[in-house]
Amino acid sequence: MLLKANVYLCLSSNHGNGLEVCSLNVSDLRSLDFIVNRFFTKLFNTNVTDTVKLCQDYFDFDVFFIVIEKRRKTFVAQYASYCY
Repeated sequence: MLLKANVYLCLSSNHGNGLEVCSLNVSDLRSLDFIVNRFFTKLFNTNVTDTVKLCQDYFDFDVFFIVIEKRRKTFVAQYASYCY
């Protein structure tokens, strides 16, 4: 849990919203996924992508696309409730 909180720290901010309010293209999301993948390769000392994916599944790490979409839906719902 602590590891997950630290890795996803770049997605949120104490002073407002994080990446969920930004317009991110596919290459931006791939760059963010690369950071997490690289972290896991160094942590477990492996370059095998299947092993990295297995470790990410074991530690319940979602890809950034899924995390950002969940946060974006929450943001839009909160924003819509403020407007009405």
